[in-house]
Amino acid sequence: MINLSDRVAIFIDADNVNLDYTEQVLKLAEYYGEVKVCRAFGDWEQSPLASWREKMPKEVECIQVDRVGKNATDHRLLLDIGKMLQDDAFNYDFDHWVSVVIVVSNDGDFTSACQYLREEEGKDVVVICRKDGISNALRENCDKIHVLEDLDDELKRLKEEHPIPPSEIRDFWHGVLCCMDGLFQERSIDWTHWISLAEADKILHEVWRDYEGSYGKYKLSEWLKYFDWYVELDGQKIRQNPTYARYSRLRETYQKTLIYHRQFDHPLKDVTLPVFGTVLRKLTPDYDGLFGSKKLSTWLKDYPEVFEINGDVVTLRRTRYRHTGKKTQL
Repeated sequence: MINLSDRVAIFIDADNVNLDYTEQVLKLAEYYGEVKVCRAFGDWEQSPLASWREKMPKEVECIQVDRVGKNATDHRLLLDIGKMLQDDAFNYDFDHWVSVVIVVSNDGDFTSACQYLREEEGKDVVVICRKDGISNALRENCDKIHVLEDLDDELKRLKEEHPIPPSEIRDFWHGVLCCMDGLFQERSIDWTHWISLAEADKILHEVWRDYEGSYGKYKLSEWLKYFDWYVELDGQKIRQNPTYARYSRLRETYQKTLIYHRQFDHPLKDVTLPVFGTVLRKLTPDYDGLFGSKKLSTWLKDYPEVFEINGDVVTLRRTRYRHTGKKTQL
């Protein structure tokens, strides 16, 4: 499955890799999530990078690093990773947190940064490198390694396994599925219970006049196969995945609780379980159906990568909910 819930940052050590594979790196990254940042570091004013600057894809930001020292490029790349983490720390729009970091390099100097990103920040770290000479330490401190020279074969395999390109799947998610909650609520349809696939398809065609032109080349059931973490499909019936429905309501409630209390002179220092529970009940008409079978603290513990409980205080971790559906094998 294409990973839609993740945001990706790519950092390219342009002094250390073959830039002929830049397009392939970008295409592979699309399977890991939505690329928010792509930066290539090096001395673009001097040979050999000077001839590359105009040929780099428009998605890549070329960062000039003057050759003032042996590891100038490495130091600047590491500084940018630190800046990214700082921006995340002060960004309350949790949807824009980067969760996957791709480092394109063979250089072992990035080992400590990769280890920190994984162990302290909860990021997935992917290394893309040349076939020869990768640092063993770097190999041991990442979640996945890809070889530049093998990317064409990998991309061919992924295309065969997933006929719908990641960009189109992401567009269907943002353009259609993200709106389904609102569409069904407007029609008093509770899709946490089963509804017919034909009814859902009819509503989508009614709302989007150009639905057939934009998305009609695949059946709705084919689109939904990529979103099993969000929608359950059972023959000709669908419903919202209960695990995601609970997560979505919990996360929305936490954010609204923080935002509400920040409007006052004495903002809420901590979100406690009693306060969280009170707000959650007010915002959830079907509270008993979604949450009535267990205590709130037990539900929160079902999402340990998102919520942390200390005593009766609930905090949001600096990692995003990673759905448990089948992911693309990369």
